[in-house]
Amino acid sequence: MPARGWAVWTLGFMVKPHPVIIVPVLLALTVRVSGWGALARSAVAAVVVAGAVLGPWVVHGDGANIATTYKALFDANYERLSASAWNVWWFRDVAAHPAPDDDVLASVPLVTYRMTGVALSALAGALAMLLVWRRPTVRTALLAAAYLAAAFFVLPVSTHERYLYPVVALLLPVAVLERRWMWLYGALSATLFLNMVAVAPPVRSLSGRWVESPFSLAVAALNVALFGAWTLVLVGSLIRDTRRSRPAPLAYSERSMRERAGAG
Repeated sequence: MPARGWAVWTLGFMVKPHPVIIVPVLLALTVRVSGWGALARSAVAAVVVAGAVLGPWVVHGDGANIATTYKALFDANYERLSASAWNVWWFRDVAAHPAPDDDVLASVPLVTYRMTGVALSALAGALAMLLVWRRPTVRTALLAAAYLAAAFFVLPVSTHERYLYPVVALLLPVAVLERRWMWLYGALSATLFLNMVAVAPPVRSLSGRWVESPFSLAVAALNVALFGAWTLVLVGSLIRDTRRSRPAPLAYSERSMRERAGAG
């Protein structure tokens, strides 16, 4: 029931735009399992739900304010590469505090930190879509969605420490059924907890003590290493699936060759 699923997703998006991170997975799963017609019906369902939720405000004259709000959410700029998220940008952020729209290298103009983060996020989205397209199952969809949640924390600029939390929900069913994923689930849960406690500790006197400490850099390095290992595992799985789907090379015996020659 893809249309109903997209309707539920739209409700979540209306509450908070964070569910946008799993759109690549939903697109691939919908088309692969139910076809393009189902995707068209799903789009209609999403528009109807969004119209029902936002309609009263649009009628009231707040359409421009809604558009500005959503634009700000997708184009956030906190004047730092990371809004306390211990990710791939945290090292550069702590060292020099550059702005998201600064050039990464002085010798390569127009290539900003923000553009680099968007490009890396697009690659992660493409990998997730390919995984679901090759194996359109609930297990693969959950795994790919959790990966995109981690990518949304690690790769874009100006992300918050709490952006890693969807991984806890999305990866849990897979980790419970396939214990080989438990190491990743446990490690990311631990780094999320440490990041959030350091940013907002329960004791006020500890506020800010660990935010830019060597401890934060070590946890950021672990986050980046875990995400890199996860990426390699998924790429390897995609390569294996591609090889298995190839037709086996023809093996001709002397008899088969004679039969083919006789048929000719």
